[in-house]
Amino acid sequence: GAYNRRPTLSPAVDVAMLRPSDHGPEVLLGEKSSAPGLWRFPGGFIDATADDGAESAARREFSEETRLGIDGRLVQVR
Repeated sequence: GAYNRRPTLSPAVDVAMLRPSDHGPEVLLGEKSSAPGLWRFPGGFIDATADDGAESAARREFSEETRLGIDGRLVQVR
């Protein structure tokens, strides 16, 4: 029955991009296309055929959603 099925897992990544400013850290957010007026971190699902892991997926998703690249290192938070 339905209770015996395991849920399908879809690993995903989000990128919290911070930069210093005179008023404290600034965070880059994107507006949700499916819900205008709501904001979120850039991110998406890990693509097993295109990504070498979470960091690769984070860089790809960030670039796709913001049209910006990440030149520095990423810090993974679980």
